[in-house]
Amino acid sequence: MKQISFEAVSLLIEQGEYDQSITELLKIKKALLENAKEANVSQVKQKFVKQATQVDQLIEKVRIKKDTENEIETEEMDKPIQTGKVVHFSDVIGLSDVKNALRNRIIYPFEYPEIFEAFDKKAGGGVLLYGPPGTGKTLVVRALANEIGADFYPMKCSDLLSKYFGESEANIKKLFADANKSKRAVIFFDELDALASKRGDETGPMNRVVAELLTSIDGFSGSNPNVLIVGATNMPWLLDDALVRPPRFSEMIYVSIPDFDARIDLFKLYLKNVQTEELDYDLLAALTEGHSAADITEIVEMSKNYPIQRAIKEAKIGSLKMDDLEVAISNSRKSVTDEMLDTYETFNER
Repeated sequence: MKQISFEAVSLLIEQGEYDQSITELLKIKKALLENAKEANVSQVKQKFVKQATQVDQLIEKVRIKKDTENEIETEEMDKPIQTGKVVHFSDVIGLSDVKNALRNRIIYPFEYPEIFEAFDKKAGGGVLLYGPPGTGKTLVVRALANEIGADFYPMKCSDLLSKYFGESEANIKKLFADANKSKRAVIFFDELDALASKRGDETGPMNRVVAELLTSIDGFSGSNPNVLIVGATNMPWLLDDALVRPPRFSEMIYVSIPDFDARIDLFKLYLKNVQTEELDYDLLAALTEGHSAADITEIVEMSKNYPIQRAIKEAKIGSLKMDDLEVAISNSRKSVTDEMLDTYETFNER
């Protein structure tokens, strides 16, 4: 006879152990029925059977709870996601060429529809942002959505993928269906190469995912100008060739590291709420040539440690010094190497 305590099972049923896996509960039910079968005393047999029935009811409650959680999760996925501070193009430092390209491709068709209609120029379609990591691709797309008053659907491509057959394709279909309900929407695929890399084996699961993505994009290109599709990748050369053909991601925009003036503006932005001594922003920009926006963010954060340490030691809050920033710069490293930049420039010129 299986060693299952009446009291333990009663407590399980009473407390409603919904976190128990259904598999574990089925094992308990099976053991209770086996015990009932082996029991010689009628009362004991009935008690085992009663508890097995109660566990069966608990299994059904667990199933209902899991279904409810899935429904709530699905409802949440239906809603556009807008988190963090609302940003506009004016909040995006540098990237003038990128912002101008997005204005011409996406914003102006909404602001001047009669002009675009006069020339039978269609809006919508896909835009691909590519370039080194940490250059502000996600930020500029979030700002784009706010510039045109669109619902923003940012998607890490890894979140759409599933190990279960057909579920990745279903997730893609659902994403486009949800966006289509919005008056105006921007679907943003971050790390697009993770979802749509070059296809190999014709029967592979990723091929079905790429095929579904292409089909979904084709269904919106031109037919629904209010749904805009933007992708971002650090490795554009990995993308499936069919994805970057018109009218899918027909426009590819290179997002490079910040130039001299942009680096000055980045330091001023990140330090505007910090008590500082007089700073030489031109020198800071010169010392950080080749650094990405993310690198400069890290440099500023690192430099704050030095005045904090002085304040603790001296029991007096002072200012962040130029020396603090120079030390932080000397201790930092560029996340984008010259070799990486050469690769992007070569791809950009092809």
